[in-house]
Amino acid sequence: MTLTLPSEMTTIVDVPEPDRLTANFVYNFFEPRERIQGASGGLALFSVGSTEDLLHRAGVLRTREVDGVIITESDPGQLPRYVEIEFTPISSDVSLAVEQNLQIAGEGVDRYENLISTHRDEIQTELGISTGASSAINLQDGPLVENASKYLDLSVSMRADLVGSSADRAKFLNSVTEDSVSGEIILDLINNPDRQDVLFIDRVNNENTSPNSMTMTRRLGIGPLDLVRLQSINLYSQINNRYLASVIGAMAGEPLSPFSDPMSQLLATAGVAGIQSSAREAYTTSSGFSEDEYSAELRVFFEEERRFPPAARIIGYILTKEEVFADGTSRVLEELIIGHRDPQQVNATDSNVKYGSVYRYSLSSVAILQLPAISIGDEVNDEFTVQALVSSRPGASAVVRCVESVPPPSPADFNFTWDYRKRKLVVTWGFPPNPQRDIKRFQVFRRATINEPFELLVEYDFDDSVVPEARAETPKASSVIYLENDNPKTFYIDDGFTKDSSFIYAVCCVDAHDLSSNYSMQFRIRFDRFANVLVKELVSKSGAPKPYPNFYLDNELTLDCMKDSNHYTATVYFDPEYLSIREGDDQVERNLHLLATKQHNRGAYKLQFINVDLQKSKVITIELDDLRQS
Repeated sequence: MTLTLPSEMTTIVDVPEPDRLTANFVYNFFEPRERIQGASGGLALFSVGSTEDLLHRAGVLRTREVDGVIITESDPGQLPRYVEIEFTPISSDVSLAVEQNLQIAGEGVDRYENLISTHRDEIQTELGISTGASSAINLQDGPLVENASKYLDLSVSMRADLVGSSADRAKFLNSVTEDSVSGEIILDLINNPDRQDVLFIDRVNNENTSPNSMTMTRRLGIGPLDLVRLQSINLYSQINNRYLASVIGAMAGEPLSPFSDPMSQLLATAGVAGIQSSAREAYTTSSGFSEDEYSAELRVFFEEERRFPPAARIIGYILTKEEVFADGTSRVLEELIIGHRDPQQVNATDSNVKYGSVYRYSLSSVAILQLPAISIGDEVNDEFTVQALVSSRPGASAVVRCVESVPPPSPADFNFTWDYRKRKLVVTWGFPPNPQRDIKRFQVFRRATINEPFELLVEYDFDDSVVPEARAETPKASSVIYLENDNPKTFYIDDGFTKDSSFIYAVCCVDAHDLSSNYSMQFRIRFDRFANVLVKELVSKSGAPKPYPNFYLDNELTLDCMKDSNHYTATVYFDPEYLSIREGDDQVERNLHLLATKQHNRGAYKLQFINVDLQKSKVITIELDDLRQS
């Protein structure tokens, strides 16, 4: 007769996790040591409360006068950089048990925080109470949206490998996709394969969603459930240690699984294989069953000789801060204990951050458990009550990269003077408004005509960063002049300009993070010998991108006619580099009305062929289809 051994008991404790954890990096101004230290002046806030409240408590204040009254208020601008953290605490509607039966000395946030801090080493995780014969795996597909976007870009690139322009390929792909997918988004993906702002949405509920109710100009959507929500879902599992390495190996060996890579990394560690090996060896060599296999361990911090009903309550949260390195490893830096409060938005501020670093913030809730217990003795069994602290598994983490992406504005007060004594042209400019205070280079450019590219005359480099940013531009060493940060130059003497010269000048500035401004105003400068004065002519307003210095020119940038001979056929391509332009701080799209299409204004283009030998001509009408949805 075959006998089976009883299955091992697994104890599972489920403490609710907090929701909607977000982290946002705020950059105020530059510091030379911003890449190697957390905060300036010893002010490193990592505490609960809004940024303004914390700064007020820290004495970082400013005063201003309103209607004759002096008002003192906190000044977040005094912090060079910080991370704002927000989360939604657990509502009382999801209480673990009847809270009124809980016997706890004192109430309130301060009491809860003190209780967690005092017994921090005694707090068990949910897994810590479980039996010792299982291990927990917490899976979260964090890069889900990024990977899906890459797969879509690859798919579009492969299917768009057709003969013709980008518009032709987009038109073909649009004909084989659903009506809710606009031709504009396909064309944009073909021309910009690196874009990561596409929103992917589940097809299952397509029948409940009207395409007109979705934003189609910047998103590809066919349903209401988006991957941004899916990537925040945690899959928590407990696996018997005797099969731990085998299960993880099976997941790692599935190439299409989103968890194949993390499971491969986990399997490579010696711990996983060792846990399974030890568990199997103990199971096969033991003559009986250990009590540890059937009992859960509860770390008690309080005992009462009276018996009270079971109860539980969320009393606070533990916010953990980790620094994530380029190789994927991380290091725990700090913990912040937050007492439970009414279900309103909870704010925390962390100014102890280094520029360029990546931090991951994870949040766990802490519950106090009250359970009846029995002390088994030789003669009598005593009844009493015990209390323990249990933390939830970490909820969805928030990863923030501490970098800013605001380029400096173009230099201001661009002007020219003639030094009559030295007979030299002096180019002058000024610092533009720059709240970040991170402008560290000035570049002076010159060209002879609008048909030529700009030439870099000089770059003034006064960057005092302890750890400089890697440069994307590599100017000639002979063109770079290094200056002290406290003595930057805002003028340049052009030795190559004479009274017979005529040049177009522009200047740019580059900040400490290698972000460059656009060109300043462009002026053509020449010298009038008869009037003995400089003549300054405005060629372009400021703001032209560096690759396109003629962007704002009013005159035609291309010829309206071409000459050709000895050919009998012609192929016309229309492949515009830009469909729309964004400008201003709000990056609003602005229609330049440069394209004439059939759908909007019934416009057309005319291409006239003229045979000068036979004195004959023919006009071909070219109409454009607008693939964008109105």
